[in-house]
Amino acid sequence: LCGKADASVVVVPDDVSSIQRAITDLRDRHGCGLVITTGGTGFSKRDVTPEAVLPMLEKRATGIEHMLLRYGQERSKSGLFTYLSRPVAGVLKGSPACVVVTLPGSPRAVEEILGCEQIVSVLFEAARIASET
Repeated sequence: LCGKADASVVVVPDDVSSIQRAITDLRDRHGCGLVITTGGTGFSKRDVTPEAVLPMLEKRATGIEHMLLRYGQERSKSGLFTYLSRPVAGVLKGSPACVVVTLPGSPRAVEEILGCEQIVSVLFEAARIASET
């Protein structure tokens, strides 16, 4: 998200370099201080979003990762199946500061997560704090 009212949507193939390029481009060319990815966080061979994001991080935000898993577990009818997702969150290396958060690919899960005012507030606050350093 590039500012509270701005949003950019980019669709990329399921490969590490494409995901990394898209995230870097959103930060460097579009000035996004918060990048939210959807999909690629499961266990299939095509699910490589965590592998793409982890080496890009300067600081990992494990609290945000736990928040997402707990929220999903509490809200989901399938409960514990939420833990089959591998969310990653943190601050990218380099500048300008940018927080990246990976969400599952389920449209319903993404809608629920981004529909939760408290979660969105935490994500924007993380981006704000990161930009001050």
